[in-house]
Amino acid sequence: MTTTAVANESTVYTYDALGRLIATSITGGPGNGRQVSTGFDPADNRSNYTVSGAPTANFSIADATVTEGGTAAVIVTRTGSSAAAATVGYATSNGSAVAPADYTAASGTLSFAAGEGSKTIPIVTINDSIYEGTKSFAVTLSSPTGGVGIADANAAVTITDDEVVPQLAISNATVTEGGTATLTVTRSSATGPAVSVNYASADGSAVAPADYGAVSSTLSFASGETSKTITVNTVNDTAYEGTEGFTVGLSGATGGAIITTATGQVSVTDNDVAPSFAISSASAAEGSSIVMTVTKTGSTNKTLTVNYATANGSASAPADYGQLTGVLTFLPAETSKTVTITTVNDTVYESAETFTVSLSGASGGALISTARGTGTITDNDTAPVLSVANVSVMEGDYANVTVTKTGATGLNSSVSFATADGTATSGGSMADRKYISSSGTLLFRPGEMSKVVQVKTIQDNLFSLPKTFTLTLSAPSGATLGSSTGTVSILNNNPPPSLSILDAVPQVEGTSLKFSIGVSAAFDAPITVNYTTSSGTATSGVDFTPTSGTLLISSGQIVVPVIQDSDGEADETLYVTLSSPSHGATIDRAQAVGVIKNDDIPPSTGPVANPDNGGSHARCDEFTINPVANDTDPGGNYPLTLVSVATGVGYTRTISGNNVTFFAQAGGTRNILYVVANSIGGQATGTITYTVASGPACTGGPG
Repeated sequence: MTTTAVANESTVYTYDALGRLIATSITGGPGNGRQVSTGFDPADNRSNYTVSGAPTANFSIADATVTEGGTAAVIVTRTGSSAAAATVGYATSNGSAVAPADYTAASGTLSFAAGEGSKTIPIVTINDSIYEGTKSFAVTLSSPTGGVGIADANAAVTITDDEVVPQLAISNATVTEGGTATLTVTRSSATGPAVSVNYASADGSAVAPADYGAVSSTLSFASGETSKTITVNTVNDTAYEGTEGFTVGLSGATGGAIITTATGQVSVTDNDVAPSFAISSASAAEGSSIVMTVTKTGSTNKTLTVNYATANGSASAPADYGQLTGVLTFLPAETSKTVTITTVNDTVYESAETFTVSLSGASGGALISTARGTGTITDNDTAPVLSVANVSVMEGDYANVTVTKTGATGLNSSVSFATADGTATSGGSMADRKYISSSGTLLFRPGEMSKVVQVKTIQDNLFSLPKTFTLTLSAPSGATLGSSTGTVSILNNNPPPSLSILDAVPQVEGTSLKFSIGVSAAFDAPITVNYTTSSGTATSGVDFTPTSGTLLISSGQIVVPVIQDSDGEADETLYVTLSSPSHGATIDRAQAVGVIKNDDIPPSTGPVANPDNGGSHARCDEFTINPVANDTDPGGNYPLTLVSVATGVGYTRTISGNNVTFFAQAGGTRNILYVVANSIGGQATGTITYTVASGPACTGGPG
């Protein structure tokens, strides 16, 4: 195996069957002739190591640095044994430094006497007036003698320039379109030789010849000149383009100059009004698409873009609409684009809901005059219906009036309510109040389907029919009204009264008899009772006008007209009878009497007492006669009444009504006086005559 370790040197390696290195041999270079051998014992231990043929000394050459115009001192040293004389050859060779322009070429042989360890090779460099930067050339050793090898054969000699480096830089410029842009190229130092540099414009967002006039040329700086200008004309157009730019680049500097700033930026500001974007608002029924229009206003020759994105309002994505983002691209001639958003059709009533579409990030310097459009989703579902039910309540309890909601909704619903008097009142005196008025607002959350309004009723002690008031719904929000008025019936819990008709105060004929109705308990109901008149001693249609009908108890009395006549007669009577009371009332006293007082003067003051024949009887007989039966009254003042019967000897008498019973105690004829009266108090005296036969005395009294 052969490898190269250093220049001009090669090494041969020898291995045994076990792969062990047993020998090396070097030819060329500083180790020329060196041989190494290695032996191993049976236990694989190294048993010997022998080195032979190695040079006893080596030459090395060192690098050097020199300023142009100076002499470079390149040192060659001998190491190892210096007991014998030796020589080594040398020669320069070009690198970036070239002979004879930059240095004087040199070659020769260095002779080392015995004991001498180093020598210097002088090499002259050339001083010029052109900046060239650092350059270098090489010095190489060769052909050593005296058994000396070469350890380092090459040296680099660096020539540093003593001139200042000219630096070229180009400035930036800003110009309003239609003006001339001026860029300045500066050289960093006025000293030194003449330099030149090429320049050329290059398109950026500004393009020649539409936006500026392209330029390219060479700037030449004489010695002492430090700046030059480049002018570029721009084009004034009528289309908004925003700020555009192009560059002017430097290249190909000469005279040793370097370019520190190679590119100048030219900004061309627009003098036209920037176009603007505006987005419209739009609406659609849920389930349809909402189309919003984005409008570009103003002239431009640029393609412009603007971003758009939806954002939730009262409408939320994805429940109500499809979220959307994107970019609209407007070619120069395009003035409008649309953004289409799909909406979701559900079955829940909602109010109109909104979301927004916002514009942002307009390119090319364009403005956004209206950045936000509103999308309104109108509902296509039926609003829920609020209805109130009728209810009955026992007086004194709370009336629970139920308001129900029918239909699905995702909104709160509300409705106002207020009670209103009917036959039941909430105002006035405490005695008149039947309930406590109430009003307010009911709030239904989306899942709530009913609410109860409690209204307090007032307990009283009056019998009454059911009384009513109403609860009315109004001003619904998020709903419509179905049955908007509910009737509350207050049921009575007091027993009905009993009725009694009272006798009328006696009245003279030609007036009226008035019959009042007594009631056993307080009431507040239209209780009625039927009534009818009937004759007593008074004759219906002659003495009074027959009357019948139905009396509302609370309205007053039963009035019976009495007929005026010219008959002198006794006071007469009539009757009024009650029947069929309403609303559960009962009758305690159904009939009352009315007395008609006679107001006429009778034609005579008394009746006519006609003689009465009592007949013939045996002694001790007992007999009864009615002496009034054959009496009369010319004035018609009936009835006639037996007032008295005279007492006497030979008989006893007992009066019972108009009858008189005699017990005959003695014989003979008896004429007995009696008094009869008519109905107006007139009296007359009559005679009762009877005959008794003789016979034994009576042994006992009347029967």
